[in-house]
Amino acid sequence: MGSVAKTEVRISVAQEIGIRMDDLREGAQAEVHQAAGAQAALQEASKAVHRLNVHVAADLEGHLYGEDVASKVKLYIGRAVAALDTLAQRASNMQMTANGRVQALTVAVQSVKTFQDAEKIKMERDVEAEARELTSLKDRRLAEEASAPAVVPATAKKRSTVKRRA
Repeated sequence: MGSVAKTEVRISVAQEIGIRMDDLREGAQAEVHQAAGAQAALQEASKAVHRLNVHVAADLEGHLYGEDVASKVKLYIGRAVAALDTLAQRASNMQMTANGRVQALTVAVQSVKTFQDAEKIKMERDVEAEARELTSLKDRRLAEEASAPAVVPATAKKRSTVKRRA
């Protein structure tokens, strides 16, 4: 396999790797958006649940239930808020992890692209070198043919000047 053919194979493989890495990067980017959405939703839910404390206080003042029940309801509301805050923090961590993967895959895709571009340049140089070599071989052959002594084909036999005896 010639050097140009090997370079073409390397370029093709680099392109395939780059495409697959880019697909992974796009998937990681989707995870970033998904985690960001989850984090925002969980933070909003936490705020909404926390606002229930206002209703508990109003119900306590309205004597809908006693102080004992109100304190237990506030305790469970606090636990729910803490659970939602924990889930929001996990979503934030997932978002940072996915962002890290996006950045790593972006660098990897750029690295593969740089390699592929370098191989293309190398292939172009090899093609040019082969073309020059073929041209110089042709020129050498033509020069050799031009400098070679001309060979005259023998068409007629010379007659001998020596007389034969009868």
